[in-house]
Amino acid sequence: MVKITVVHIPDGQLELELEQTAQDLDFDIKGVRFITPLLIKCLVSKTGSEIYIKAQVKGRTELTCSRCL
Repeated sequence: MVKITVVHIPDGQLELELEQTAQDLDFDIKGVRFITPLLIKCLVSKTGSEIYIKAQVKGRTELTCSRCL
């Protein structure tokens, strides 16, 4: 699990890049198997008491086709 302490976020922008397994993030999606760790890129913006997070998550998955069920 990833935790960011809000008081440690500076005013302005902060870029974060990390790699986590789906299991570490509690991603348990029926019919989806994550076959690589997830690469997560975040842009955290703080203005006063407001915080905005824009994130991109990339990884490889294996899915069961709905036609094959």
